[in-house]
Amino acid sequence: TATDMTMVTVTDNESPVITPSLPLVDFATSNDTPGDCSALVNITKPVANDNCDDNSLMTWAYTVFDANDVMVSGGADDVTNLTLAKGAYYVVYTVTDSKLNASLADTAWFAVADDESPEWQSALLADATYSTDPGICTHQQTLVSPNVLDNCGGVVLDWVILEGLTPVNSGSGATINHAFTTGISTVIWTATDNAGNFIADTVIITVNDTTKPAIDAGMDVTLYAGALSCDAVLPTRTIVYSDNCDVLSVETSAGIFDFNTGDFGGTFEVG
Repeated sequence: TATDMTMVTVTDNESPVITPSLPLVDFATSNDTPGDCSALVNITKPVANDNCDDNSLMTWAYTVFDANDVMVSGGADDVTNLTLAKGAYYVVYTVTDSKLNASLADTAWFAVADDESPEWQSALLADATYSTDPGICTHQQTLVSPNVLDNCGGVVLDWVILEGLTPVNSGSGATINHAFTTGISTVIWTATDNAGNFIADTVIITVNDTTKPAIDAGMDVTLYAGALSCDAVLPTRTIVYSDNCDVLSVETSAGIFDFNTGDFGGTFEVG
């Protein structure tokens, strides 16, 4: 009798099958300490199935890259409390079974997004009231916005001046030098970061015309009574008047000359 033995080896050469992950959501900078330009990133690994091994025998590894394909982090299992600066990233997971068969998960992109608005770092400007400057109907005033700070930087300051609802001047920067007309003007500063987050500050400027009009009725005159009369006629006078803004009316009253007293009660009023 002869016996022959044949060795049969069964080798597992099948890689685990990874279930595609759902698209990742963005991570906001406000999810950790407010005021910084980073976020805590937590990503749960995908699900995998293997023909031989259960989950306890499979090992996971991840690698995180930035948008320029530079590796920024790597580790095992889930991405946990990874601090990343603002920007775009992608993560690649690898799962390996006990026979060292490995599979790569699809690349999953995500972003760390700045969702924090700039903040004023000094006291906001108070509303103010001014008088018109001498001889003109406006008031020249320089205004400087409060200091502003942003968690990621890149803040742009813009301003606009409204008279009623009508824009009359606008520009960029922290300083405004403007001739404000009489009435109420609204100054609005807007600080916007490069993520589009913004904050605004509004100041009400009131300018009042407190300068009286000027009037010149001419030189004093001497009048003589007419023949057989105790009255005198005041000839036409040229009245010169002006105002820093405008003259609404000119009023005169006829004079009565009393030759017994020498008084003339005529008046000229500009309003």
